[in-house]
Amino acid sequence: HTEKKINELQLANQSALIHTQTLASENQKNQIRILEQEKTIDQIENEKRQENLKQLNQEALYRESLLANEKRLAENKAIQEKKIRNLTLASSILLFSLGYILFNRYQLKQKLKAQQNLLTMRQTISKDLHDEVGSTLTSIAVLSQAGKYAIEQTPHKAVQLLNQISDQSKTVQQNLSDIVWAIRPDTHQTKSVLGRIREYAASTLEPENIFFTIEAEESVLEKSINEIKRKEIILIIKEALSNIVKHAHADKVKLFVTSINNELIFNINDNGNWKTKSESTGTGLISMKDRAKKLGGTIEINSGNSGTALTLKIPF
Repeated sequence: HTEKKINELQLANQSALIHTQTLASENQKNQIRILEQEKTIDQIENEKRQENLKQLNQEALYRESLLANEKRLAENKAIQEKKIRNLTLASSILLFSLGYILFNRYQLKQKLKAQQNLLTMRQTISKDLHDEVGSTLTSIAVLSQAGKYAIEQTPHKAVQLLNQISDQSKTVQQNLSDIVWAIRPDTHQTKSVLGRIREYAASTLEPENIFFTIEAEESVLEKSINEIKRKEIILIIKEALSNIVKHAHADKVKLFVTSINNELIFNINDNGNWKTKSESTGTGLISMKDRAKKLGGTIEINSGNSGTALTLKIPF
């Protein structure tokens, strides 16, 4: 019985040892699993660290790339700004040079234009002096020579010659006065031209008891007329008024001045009774038309029972 107990105890002991060994074996297995899990965790953490390190490296490379790009952009911007400054400076210099050249060309052109105008005016004055004054002086010389012989032989003829000399002298004086007046710089406005016409009308029409009036639009009075046109306009109007005194038998004359479509228009109306067209044609009308044509203008004459209207159009 004791041996049986001992055997049972030994069996129990062996079972306990086996169980203990089994537990130890399971414990080792558990430790192995734990170690494997820890190893796996370490591997995972290592991979994470490597991944984080890789990410950090990528971020560092990205930051370096950004810095390099920013540096490159800054350098490009500096280069562009430098180019823009240089281009702006070059453009400014070019524009200044071009402006200086154009200004010099404009000044030169204005000087040449002024010289050309002066030359034209001199030629015109020379021609006028030759045509209007020279021929009259020649006529006066001829009349004077004829008067010398007429004084002794035919005194009444000498008086006629002296009267002609007096008339022609007045004409020369008036023509010279018109030429000098036309080239004065203070007579460039239309109102100065009208004032000159008024002076001539006062000395020509009023002694013949012809009532003369002048009307002009306000916008016309301040307009400027160059010296060549001033002189020709004066001569045309004087010829027209002279013709009225000689041929119209009028007692009223009106001059109206206006401006239409950049043209200066002179309308001269009288209430006279002119000669017929065949009798009144002469060098005076031809001369007026030639002068108007030379200025690029026109002259129209309309006659009726109530008088005659002359219209002179001169472009500004």
